[in-house]
Amino acid sequence: MKFRNKAFKILTIISLVTLSINSRPVYGNIILNRQVDNLIRQAEDNFDKNNYSKAIKFYTDAIGRDSSRANLYLKRAEAYQAFGNNKKALNDYKKAIEIDSSYSKSYDFFFDRSFSHADLGDYESAIQDLNKAIVLKPRSLYAYSNRGLYKQRLSNYKSAIDDYTKSIDIFPTSDSLYWRARLKEELGDYEEALVDYNEAIKINPSDSDNFNSRGVLYRRNLKNYLMAFEDFKKAHELNPEKTTILNNLCDLENERENHESAILFCNKSIGINGGDYSNLFFRSQAYFGLEKYKLALKDINSAIELNNKNESDFAFRAFLKAILNDTNGAIEDFNIYLSKNPDDTFILRKRAYAYYLIDNYDLAKIEYIKLIEIDGSNPDDFYYLSEINYDLEDYKTSLLYINKAIELESNDNSYFSTRAKINYELKDNEKVIMDLNKAIEIDSSNAYSYYLRGFMYSRLEKYEKALEDLNKSIDLDPSYSKAYSERGSIKEDAYPIEAMDDYTKVIELDSKNAVAFNNRGVIKFDLGNYQEALEDYQKALNIKPNEKLYLSNIGEVQIKLGDIDSACINLKKASELGDMFARNLSEEECL
Repeated sequence: MKFRNKAFKILTIISLVTLSINSRPVYGNIILNRQVDNLIRQAEDNFDKNNYSKAIKFYTDAIGRDSSRANLYLKRAEAYQAFGNNKKALNDYKKAIEIDSSYSKSYDFFFDRSFSHADLGDYESAIQDLNKAIVLKPRSLYAYSNRGLYKQRLSNYKSAIDDYTKSIDIFPTSDSLYWRARLKEELGDYEEALVDYNEAIKINPSDSDNFNSRGVLYRRNLKNYLMAFEDFKKAHELNPEKTTILNNLCDLENERENHESAILFCNKSIGINGGDYSNLFFRSQAYFGLEKYKLALKDINSAIELNNKNESDFAFRAFLKAILNDTNGAIEDFNIYLSKNPDDTFILRKRAYAYYLIDNYDLAKIEYIKLIEIDGSNPDDFYYLSEINYDLEDYKTSLLYINKAIELESNDNSYFSTRAKINYELKDNEKVIMDLNKAIEIDSSNAYSYYLRGFMYSRLEKYEKALEDLNKSIDLDPSYSKAYSERGSIKEDAYPIEAMDDYTKVIELDSKNAVAFNNRGVIKFDLGNYQEALEDYQKALNIKPNEKLYLSNIGEVQIKLGDIDSACINLKKASELGDMFARNLSEEECL
């Protein structure tokens, strides 16, 4: 009995030792599993709270304790995706499928991995993953719609439309209809695109993008500006803080020439984000439409500072500078645009005209000749070459160019007016009147044509006809100061009071017209109104200092007023400038 007890005791001890040795790994695994599970729970909790970097850390700690679990790599891949580190996400997807090959038959694996490929711009690989996902789950509307989106990014539009259609056939969603509409619009199938936008809006009437994009279709392709405005307005109501929608409203209102309304929408957009390229550009267009050119220039300057890649903005700014008489600045901007678009004849023509305005005739001639070489069918190119040569007093060359302009366009009254003034310089008076008759025949409402014919009749000493034409010119345009001035010069001898009234009208219209002040002063002098004459002469001289005629006239009237000392000073200045009348009068009156 003792032996048995002893044997039993020994056996029990051996059994307990054996049990203890064998049970150590089991207890260790239980503890390890609990630690890993705890890390997973913390990772998942942080993931749900969008603390992706912490989630990644906990998953990494879990993998450090147990690298044999494929699902840990898969979960960390999801965290990397959410964190934006798609390269590491792809590494984890690769590791997961290496550990557990069953993932090769998992729809979720390929569907989820496709996002990382797409986010890295590898749309081909994303499509390959979705191909596998679709094989595993043929009625996955999201796999089709996403594959359609990636094909769209690769400009494979027709195949993309097929995928969107398959997705819609399974279950129509607003997103799939929206993207199919975008593609149909891109391919020019506008009516079908409209049908899809309408269906997308029925499914989700609270999505501002649907209304905004339909508005773009109405505006850009269907030219239905009223419907476009209603859609943009609805989109704005749904998403009042989205500047893209406000910018579309601003741009549309510019196109509808509702520039004040455009500025309101642009101001709202600028108030939200402080000003971006689009809203500043569109507001500059609105100011341009309202002829507020300085404000337009300020906005386009700011827009170009934000984005100087759009060379057409430099062309627009050049127009503004030209309007504001900054011709040299306009030429600089035209140069920037033309450095990228050297064959744009429209802008070449504008630059040529800018050269003409600043009297840079050499460059203007080169530009216009280049334009004629590119396309010799534009009569304006020949017209401006004619004007340039006229200003250079090369009247024969000027005549050749204006004849070519008239050959190309025989219904422009300005061409005949120009040829008339050329023929006047060439002493061909008969042709002068013929051309002016033709100009008036083409456009009998043009005040300049009547003025010019009146001017020519005056030079030909046909004063009655001259007055008739000048009166007609003034009737057509009561603000045309040159017609009053010319009429005044004809009336000076026979009707001095009426002539004086004409010069007064010129001064009302153009307060910087020195000739009008001087001529009115001459009439007052002849009428014996010496003090008033002196005042007009002084105003003329203030406008154009050191003009010898005005100095001479002042000296003459000062003699009449008995101010000999002042008269002699002014007569001396005039004679030094070459006025012979002043010299002779000075010799008579001054010691």
